[in-house]
Amino acid sequence: MVNVFLYRDGATIVSANYKNEHWDIIIDFSYYVVKEGRSYFCAYCCNRKYFATKEELYTEHNFEPLLSWLIENLKTENWLHLLGNKNVRFLKINNVSPDELSKDYVFSTRLILDKKDARS
Repeated sequence: MVNVFLYRDGATIVSANYKNEHWDIIIDFSYYVVKEGRSYFCAYCCNRKYFATKEELYTEHNFEPLLSWLIENLKTENWLHLLGNKNVRFLKINNVSPDELSKDYVFSTRLILDKKDARS
């Protein structure tokens, strides 16, 4: 299962669970808002950009990148692959069939799910 968490502080995290356990974070749009005078900026950014409102900063740091990520990754040909063992867990998103994966393969599902595509 893929989860999208929108936190009160503005962070957006997309993660994957498998059998009711956290598997890995897929992508994290975190930022740290600082107010300077009448403007806001993200303290995590190397190139400081100022915004008139927090909402403008949220839109540019979270919502626009999240939308771009969704458009790029949520394609019918893409798979979410959960890989790992008892010591390490990781995931990949790509258009590689589960039949072509290494022995660390645990579970795969299409990101745009048709029930016949889920495999374990």
